[in-house]
Amino acid sequence: MAAKAKSKEEESNKEVKEVDLSVAVKNVNQWLKDYAAENDTSVTDLGYGPYKSEDVLESSVDGDEYVVVMTDFRKFRVSSAK
Repeated sequence: MAAKAKSKEEESNKEVKEVDLSVAVKNVNQWLKDYAAENDTSVTDLGYGPYKSEDVLESSVDGDEYVVVMTDFRKFRVSSAK
C-alpha cells in the first residue's frame, strides 16, 4: 500500500515539474488584465501583451508557480493553477 501511495505522490509531483505553456500564458495575460484594471488603463496601453504560447522564450517551475520569460525579455511569475 505504501508503494502505491508513494507512486501517486510521485505522479502528482511529476506534473508540477513541467510547464503547461497554455496555462502559463493564460495566467500571464490574466495578470496583465488585472494590473491594467488596477491602474485604470488597458493591456494595449501597457505596450506589451497579450501574449501567445509562441511568445515564451523560456519557462521553468518554481514550487507551485511558473516563471516565464517572453521574447521581449519580460519575466513573469504566475500561479500554475489552471
